[in-house]
Amino acid sequence: MKKILLMFSLLMSTYTIHAQFSENHAIYGTTGLDFGNYFGANFGLNYTYQEKYSFRLEGTIRARSSASEPDDFSVGIGRALSLGLAGPYDNIRTTQLLVGRIYKLNPKGTIRLNISVGVGFATISQPENWQRADHFLFFGDNYTWDTYKYNTINFIISPKIEFPFTRHYGLTLSPMVQINKGRTYVGIGIEHMFGLLRKRNK
Repeated sequence: MKKILLMFSLLMSTYTIHAQFSENHAIYGTTGLDFGNYFGANFGLNYTYQEKYSFRLEGTIRARSSASEPDDFSVGIGRALSLGLAGPYDNIRTTQLLVGRIYKLNPKGTIRLNISVGVGFATISQPENWQRADHFLFFGDNYTWDTYKYNTINFIISPKIEFPFTRHYGLTLSPMVQINKGRTYVGIGIEHMFGLLRKRNK
């Protein structure tokens, strides 16, 4: 009997701690696709306090057709079979940290505005020094190129509209401006939210 009471007490204390935690804290993941002057994907870990303040650690990867690509550039059959995934693109890979303020747009908190700003570390790569291939091969491209990479710091503005339909799943629309040396990303993301998103409605 003592063991049963002890186990019951432990379960109740765990439930109480979880309930107290979920009243003031939320931790959840986000993942989705971005559309704008680049196309890409993002993965984030989010924390909110009292459904008022937010913190987000996020990784993104975005690409676009190279601005320096020659007009007569043509891919070989090998690259064509990659469905465009192996093209000579301009790329931005970013790790970023954002802080924000949350505003509920309805009493239940199932629609809310999360205005975030932050900084990020970006690695930018782009093709350059295009050289026409001496002999165009069926499996090869008609140009060769070098890849130039450099690192820079981003400044990010992200006024998300979040829809935590349940305590554990939701969607977001995520407009974003990402500014760095020589490059600016402007676009919108559509993301899934999963985890502990908000406290239970009473």
